[in-house]
Formats: sequence, C-alpha cells, structure tokens
Amino acid sequence: MAIAGSREKGCGDGSSRYHRNAKNASRASGARPTTIQFGALRRPSVADSDVVGRGIAAGEAIEVEEVESGVIWPMWIEPDITSAGEASGTGAKPSRSIVDAQSPRSPAARMPPEHREKPVGLTLERIVARKRVEVAKAKANTPLKTLQVRCSQLEAARNFFAAVVDKNAVRTRTRVIAEVKRKSPSAGVIREGFDPVRIAQQYAENGAVAISCLTDEEHFGGHLGYIQQIREALPGVPVLRKDFIVDEYQIWESRAANADAVLLIAEVLPEGELLDMMILARELGMTTLVEVHDVENLLKVRRHIGFPHAGYSLLGINNRDLRTMQVDLSHTLRMVEMVEDRRVLVSESGIRTAGDLRRLRQHGVYIALVGESLLRQDDPGKGLRELLGK
Repeated sequence: MAIAGSREKGCGDGSSRYHRNAKNASRASGARPTTIQFGALRRPSVADSDVVGRGIAAGEAIEVEEVESGVIWPMWIEPDITSAGEASGTGAKPSRSIVDAQSPRSPAARMPPEHREKPVGLTLERIVARKRVEVAKAKANTPLKTLQVRCSQLEAARNFFAAVVDKNAVRTRTRVIAEVKRKSPSAGVIREGFDPVRIAQQYAENGAVAISCLTDEEHFGGHLGYIQQIREALPGVPVLRKDFIVDEYQIWESRAANADAVLLIAEVLPEGELLDMMILARELGMTTLVEVHDVENLLKVRRHIGFPHAGYSLLGINNRDLRTMQVDLSHTLRMVEMVEDRRVLVSESGIRTAGDLRRLRQHGVYIALVGESLLRQDDPGKGLRELLGK
C-alpha cells in the first residue's frame, strides 16, 4: 500500500523512473513494500508513523522516500533474512532493520547503476523522516502502555529548570549545560574512546549545572540508555534528552528513560503538536527546552514559553542552522532583542571561549549549551573550567 505524496516530474503516470524502478526491484526481491513519500510539499506525519508501525508488525517491507527537487531517497525496512529463527528452522519471527539506500540490501542497490539517483546531502527533513521510522519501530517493540507503567514507577524528575535559571535580580555568572555526544552530522566523529559517563562526571566536577545527552544513534552516536547511566553517576544533576522529537510517544519514552528534560525543535514540529508535547512533558514533571533558529519560529513560540505553567520551559536559540549546519554565535545576539524574559533564554552551539560567554552576558544571556568545543579537548572538564574562567 502507498500513502499519496507530491507528484514527481519525469514520467507520464506521475511517478519518477527511479520510483518505478524501486518498485520493480522490491517486487523482484519478493517483498511487498509500504511506501511513504515526504519532502518539501509533504512532511511525514504521526499517521505515517502508525502506518509504518503496522507494516513492521505485519512483517511487511517499508520504503520511505524523500521527494526533493525530483530526487527520491529510499530507506528500506525489511525482514532480516539471516535471522536466527529462520536459520535454525524454528519459525521464530524474523527481526527487522532499517537499511539505508547505500546498503547492498536496499532496492536501490539492486538496480542497474545507470538507474540509480545520485545521493543527496543530509537534510533536516531526511533526519526527521528517519526518526519517524525509528519511532514506528519503537512503538512496535515497546507499546505505549509499557512506557506508561515504567513512568509510574519512577521517582520524580529532577528540576532542570531550577538548575539552569538564576532567579536573582543581579546575575553574574553563566550557567552551562554541558553536552555529551560522540559525533555529529557536521563534524563527523568528535571524540574517539567515547565514555559518556566519565565525560559527564568531568563536566559536573568543573561547573556544569546540567547535562545534555544526545540519544540519536544514527547521526550522533548516542543511546537512550546513556541517560540513566549518567544520572546514576551524578546524583542531583539533571539530564536533558537531546534528540529529534517528532511524536508524543518519545515524550513518554524520555521520562521512562529517566530524562529530566526534553528538547523540542520548532523547525521540526507544527505549533499545535509542540504545545501538546509541552503539556505532556509538564504532566510528567519534565522541563522542555524549546529550540528555534528562524525568526518566524521565534515569533511563533516565544509567547508559549511558560505554558502551561511557569518554571517548566526554556527558550533556546540555536546558532546552528540545521538546514546548512553553519554556525554563527552572533545569531543569538541578533535575536535576543525579540525575547522579553531573557532569564529563560539559552544560547546553543558555537560557544568556544570565555569571551563568547562574556558577549552573551553583555546581551542578557546567562545560560549556554556547550558541547563540541569541550569534547575536542583531551580533558573536557578542564576545558569547561577554562571556559567559565575558573
């Protein structure tokens, strides 16, 4: 079955040559793919995630295709034909895995070379589409009710908001949320011999008030399990789950993993879904860091900071444009005049020196999220101490 999407150019029947070849390849492989298209004219939806989830549960193959300027990128989910169940003849249900278009197992790789589209650069839309497929798989593997039971058994979340917001009338120092990640799409591998717990300990020992933990595995080398490991090693220090949140399921998943806060990206979420997730996070006792880059998104979400109750949401300005991956610290300085309550404002990315923190303070910004510049140093804790001028 297929979900109708935007029509590509190139074929009289409205499908592209690549699209038809992909279908032919999938038929040749014996699989029956569920196809979801997305792109500039059609963003993936929660309904798409549910369709994918049902397809996975039913043992179907799934194609996720990106329509960008006539280019289609497939991501293939198929039964693992080498699973232990089949190999042993026990009849156990095969496992399923995401297979990128570059994999020899993908339909694209089975096509003649002259029929393959050239790969396109990583885009925010592609990351989000992949994330929706990951969420669909997670829903199939761990039902929402299971997460809800886990959440009910946990102690209350640590107060991330109180840890990073200085309520004093006169603020003098920057509070740093220090980030733990192994790699990134823009920088590649940042830290070899990655030990998330040890890095978080070094941060906490040298002035970090909270930890930001990347949990995206594909693009950042993270893992959801790192959150609990870090919390156990750092009593009292709150941990933010930093990922591409596209579904309310992930809010439950975050709390079940013992996260104290979650990142919500305005460039990714429609306004209504963003508000629903803020409400759910608040009900689960978590802080939300609502991130923006574009001016229009700042104007859209700034009135919601403090919703549904004050003390549970922060406003982040990302100095990195997620579409181009370019970083400019001055981006925060240009946007800050449009923010009324700067006590809850967080500057993210591109912060490398004590001078950068000083510039931010001069414009009323006293919270910073810092990661890559510290992780590139032999001792991230020492780097943080120097950044804070200690």
